[in-house]
Amino acid sequence: MERNNKTLLIAVLIMLLALVSLNFNNISGKVTNDQVQVTVSPTSVGAPGCVNVFVDAGKTVECTANLYLDGTRAFGLTDRICSGSINSGVFRGEFCLDSRVEPGTSYAIGVNTRDGDVVLSNTFSVY
Repeated sequence: MERNNKTLLIAVLIMLLALVSLNFNNISGKVTNDQVQVTVSPTSVGAPGCVNVFVDAGKTVECTANLYLDGTRAFGLTDRICSGSINSGVFRGEFCLDSRVEPGTSYAIGVNTRDGDVVLSNTFSVY
Protein backbone atom coordinates (compact mmCIF):
# COMPACT_ATOMS: atom_id res chain seq x y z
CA MET A 1 0.00 0.00 0.00
CA GLU A 2 2.82 2.37 0.90
CA ARG A 3 4.57 1.66 -2.42
CA ASN A 4 1.39 2.58 -4.35
CA ASN A 5 1.15 5.89 -2.45
CA LYS A 6 4.77 6.75 -3.29
CA THR A 7 4.20 5.98 -6.96
CA LEU A 8 1.05 8.09 -7.01
CA LEU A 9 2.81 10.95 -5.20
CA ILE A 10 5.74 10.86 -7.65
CA ALA A 11 3.36 10.85 -10.62
CA VAL A 12 1.44 13.85 -9.23
CA LEU A 13 4.69 15.76 -8.57
CA ILE A 14 5.91 15.09 -12.12
CA MET A 15 2.61 16.34 -13.56
CA LEU A 16 2.75 19.50 -11.41
CA LEU A 17 6.34 20.14 -12.40
CA ALA A 18 5.43 19.73 -16.08
CA LEU A 19 2.48 22.11 -15.75
CA VAL A 20 4.56 24.78 -14.04
CA SER A 21 7.47 24.48 -16.48
CA LEU A 22 5.23 24.61 -19.57
CA ASN A 23 3.31 27.65 -18.28
CA PHE A 24 6.14 29.48 -16.51
CA ASN A 25 5.92 32.55 -18.75
CA ASN A 26 2.20 32.90 -18.12
CA ILE A 27 2.48 32.31 -14.39
CA SER A 28 5.44 34.63 -13.82
CA GLY A 29 4.30 37.35 -16.21
CA LYS A 30 7.79 37.48 -17.75
CA VAL A 31 6.76 36.75 -21.29
CA THR A 32 9.31 37.57 -23.96
CA ASN A 33 6.97 38.60 -26.72
CA ASP A 34 8.21 40.06 -29.98
CA GLN A 35 4.72 40.51 -31.40
CA VAL A 36 3.36 43.92 -32.39
CA GLN A 37 -0.32 44.72 -32.13
CA VAL A 38 -1.88 47.84 -33.64
CA THR A 39 -5.40 49.00 -32.80
CA VAL A 40 -7.27 52.02 -34.16
CA SER A 41 -10.21 53.83 -32.62
CA PRO A 42 -12.79 55.03 -33.37
CA THR A 43 -13.83 52.56 -36.05
CA SER A 44 -15.58 55.32 -38.00
CA VAL A 45 -14.18 58.82 -38.60
CA GLY A 46 -14.91 61.84 -40.76
CA ALA A 47 -12.39 63.24 -43.20
CA PRO A 48 -10.43 65.29 -42.60
CA GLY A 49 -10.01 63.93 -39.09
CA CYS A 50 -7.73 61.90 -36.85
CA VAL A 51 -7.83 58.39 -35.41
CA ASN A 52 -6.10 57.19 -32.25
CA VAL A 53 -3.47 54.53 -32.90
CA PHE A 54 -2.57 52.24 -30.00
CA VAL A 55 0.60 50.18 -30.47
CA ASP A 56 1.65 47.33 -28.18
CA ALA A 57 5.19 46.71 -29.37
CA GLY A 58 7.21 43.72 -28.32
CA LYS A 59 10.04 44.79 -30.62
CA THR A 60 11.28 48.01 -32.19
CA VAL A 61 8.76 49.83 -34.36
CA GLU A 62 9.15 52.93 -36.46
CA CYS A 63 7.07 55.97 -35.60
CA THR A 64 6.07 56.61 -39.18
CA ALA A 65 2.78 54.91 -40.01
CA ASN A 66 1.09 54.49 -43.38
CA LEU A 67 -2.53 54.37 -44.44
CA TYR A 68 -3.68 51.20 -46.21
CA LEU A 69 -6.77 51.01 -48.42
CA ASP A 70 -9.04 48.08 -47.49
CA GLY A 71 -6.24 46.88 -45.22
CA THR A 72 -4.19 45.61 -48.18
CA ARG A 73 -2.77 48.35 -50.45
CA ALA A 74 -0.73 51.36 -49.40
CA PHE A 75 -2.75 54.52 -49.96
CA GLY A 76 0.16 56.97 -50.04
CA LEU A 77 -0.65 58.87 -46.85
CA THR A 78 1.97 58.85 -44.08
CA ASP A 79 1.94 60.37 -40.60
CA ARG A 80 4.20 60.31 -37.55
CA ILE A 81 2.52 58.69 -34.54
CA CYS A 82 5.47 59.27 -32.16
CA SER A 83 8.99 60.68 -32.26
CA GLY A 84 12.01 58.54 -33.09
CA SER A 85 11.34 54.83 -32.72
CA ILE A 86 9.95 52.71 -29.90
CA ASN A 87 11.95 49.69 -28.69
CA SER A 88 9.05 48.03 -26.88
CA GLY A 89 6.05 48.91 -24.79
CA VAL A 90 2.63 50.43 -25.27
CA PHE A 91 2.10 53.87 -26.74
CA ARG A 92 -0.66 55.96 -28.27
CA GLY A 93 -0.40 58.28 -31.23
CA GLU A 94 -2.63 60.06 -33.71
CA PHE A 95 -2.89 59.49 -37.42
CA CYS A 96 -4.56 62.37 -39.26
CA LEU A 97 -6.45 61.92 -42.50
CA ASP A 98 -6.71 64.57 -45.17
CA SER A 99 -9.33 65.22 -47.82
CA ARG A 100 -7.82 62.63 -50.22
CA VAL A 101 -9.46 59.74 -48.33
CA GLU A 102 -12.74 58.56 -49.80
CA PRO A 103 -15.91 58.38 -47.69
CA GLY A 104 -17.46 54.92 -47.46
CA THR A 105 -14.10 53.19 -47.76
CA SER A 106 -12.31 50.97 -45.23
CA TYR A 107 -8.75 51.76 -44.22
CA ALA A 108 -6.11 50.39 -41.84
CA ILE A 109 -2.99 51.87 -40.31
CA GLY A 110 0.29 50.07 -40.99
CA VAL A 111 3.20 50.32 -38.58
CA ASN A 112 6.67 49.28 -39.73
CA THR A 113 8.94 47.21 -37.52
CA ARG A 114 12.70 47.58 -37.54
CA ASP A 115 12.81 44.12 -39.18
CA GLY A 116 10.97 45.48 -42.23
CA ASP A 117 7.60 43.89 -41.44
CA VAL A 118 4.37 45.87 -41.68
CA VAL A 119 1.77 45.29 -38.96
CA LEU A 120 -1.74 46.39 -39.91
CA SER A 121 -4.39 47.62 -37.51
CA ASN A 122 -8.04 46.76 -37.45
CA THR A 123 -9.95 48.47 -40.26
CA PHE A 124 -11.92 51.66 -39.84
CA SER A 125 -14.30 53.45 -42.16
CA VAL A 126 -14.42 57.05 -43.31
CA TYR A 127 -17.67 58.94 -43.60
